[in-house]
Amino acid sequence: MKKLVNSVLLTLIISVTAGCSQEPNLSAVDPKWDRDVCERCKMLLSDKNFSSEVINPTDGKHYFFDDLGCALNWLSEEKNKSWASKAIVFANDAKTGEWLDISKNYLALGYITPMSYGIAVFKSKDQIGPDKKQISVKEAYEHALEVKKMKAQMKH
Repeated sequence: MKKLVNSVLLTLIISVTAGCSQEPNLSAVDPKWDRDVCERCKMLLSDKNFSSEVINPTDGKHYFFDDLGCALNWLSEEKNKSWASKAIVFANDAKTGEWLDISKNYLALGYITPMSYGIAVFKSKDQIGPDKKQISVKEAYEHALEVKKMKAQMKH
């Protein structure tokens, strides 16, 4: 009987300890489409080809956006957060909807996106249209900021 009690206690301790030391999920996950809203502009997430996701690598918290431009501007606005420069940014492949790490894939300008930032992400360079401009992640941040400024001027 004592062995059984010790065995149960040991199993319980291992289970509790394992649950507490669980690593954060740093992989992309789907939002609740047509229910979750963009962290920045509060629009519903419904376009499975142009949405994006930012993951805080320190705690694994996932933030969802209806447009990559919203995510990039939100991250720029959140510079006071110690993790912003280490954030993991995913966006949907504009052709397949698959989640792609933007730092490891191809970005291009000239697409119609939910919030009109025009940035699309592709797994293959060949998928970028001939009339579209391939850009770097840095250029995508700069473009998102430029569009944000233009939108602000239009309001005045």
